[in-house]
Amino acid sequence: MPGIVFNYGHYEFWEAYNPLTTPPTFGTQKVVFDGPNKLIIVSDSTTDLSIKEDVYSAWKEWTLAVGSPYEQAIRTIGGDPTIAGQFAGDIYFLINGWRLVIDVTRVKVTGVLFSDDFDTAYYQSDLNAVFPAQVSSIVNTVSTGGAADPSVIADAVWDELVSGHTSITTFGGLVNETKFLRKAIYLDVDLVSDGDGSQRSPFNNLTSAIDAAELEGIREIYLTGDITLDRNLKNFTIVGVGKPEVDAAGFDLKNTRFELCKLKGSFLNSIVAQSCTLLDGAFLNGFYQDCALDGDLTCVAGSEVYMANPASSIPGTGRPTISMSTGGTALLSVRGYNGGLTVKDCDNVADRVTVDMSSGALTFDASCTAGTMVARGVSSFVNSTAGATVVDETISRQLIIDSGGGGGGSGLTLEQFIALKD
Repeated sequence: MPGIVFNYGHYEFWEAYNPLTTPPTFGTQKVVFDGPNKLIIVSDSTTDLSIKEDVYSAWKEWTLAVGSPYEQAIRTIGGDPTIAGQFAGDIYFLINGWRLVIDVTRVKVTGVLFSDDFDTAYYQSDLNAVFPAQVSSIVNTVSTGGAADPSVIADAVWDELVSGHTSITTFGGLVNETKFLRKAIYLDVDLVSDGDGSQRSPFNNLTSAIDAAELEGIREIYLTGDITLDRNLKNFTIVGVGKPEVDAAGFDLKNTRFELCKLKGSFLNSIVAQSCTLLDGAFLNGFYQDCALDGDLTCVAGSEVYMANPASSIPGTGRPTISMSTGGTALLSVRGYNGGLTVKDCDNVADRVTVDMSSGALTFDASCTAGTMVARGVSSFVNSTAGATVVDETISRQLIIDSGGGGGGSGLTLEQFIALKD
């Protein structure tokens, strides 16, 4: 037998346990095995006991050391995969009449242990049965690649590929959906220090905002504070907070959309502006919806300008003007205008102008010498052109009143109003 001990290198098990001593003597192990009496005895110095390491693994080593002359003491189940990355926990059973001798009042036990033969696997030193609090036998463990450190587990979770968890019924799928949410960069040029672009900590300069947006594939910027562009700004949406002023400064704004901003300056290509104020000196090209006109505006050479529901923001008798491009052609379509408006510089045979008035006063200026210009809607209209082709389809408010439309209810149709005017 000593030969077997030395062959396996577990001499400490054979040396450690002396069944003739009372109590038995222990070496470095937390338990000793009394084969003849089928007892696994926990040492008096032990305060914590792992069923897996200190009982199950120790029994396997002891069996190698003594050459397995005794019946098997313990079996285990578990370790089967449950869901991705998780496994059923180990559960242990004492078998063939083996019992664990332990003082459960001072030893903390880790693990789940039952008995195949008795109501409990636990016994006092006088071999009276004890029934410690049972833990659930439904245990799950997480595969951690051998690392039990919680921080390693956390890192493994956060580093898990999103592509492997796309089912809409899982939390992974829910997290995966966030990539489809609309995102924005925040820019407040009045801040002293630069932030990270979040709503809580905005950038304080346009360069940082655009660089971060392009890096992250974000196309929307919330802007607080007035800016003068120092670079091209293409394919973005700029949403103003507090109606900030944006000076285009001649840069390329292709396909950029502005909301709730004050716009001025020249630019390249066309834009979309919604609920913006067009300041004095602003250039026009693109689509403008629900915008206020606040000065003298100019269509860019080669532009196509469409305005939906614009209005003058100049109080009193003053009025904004729109100048068709001098030295080039322009197409201007104004639909549903309210207030006073003067159109100037329609001087190219290819120029086209349509102004559809909801109410107000419209003038085609004497600088209009070529092209085709159409005036429509309910408005006073002054045609001062000198050579442009003008189509007047306006209806005077006074004509409507005189015809009974203002209160008497004549029942005249729009066509009848036009016929009366003609």
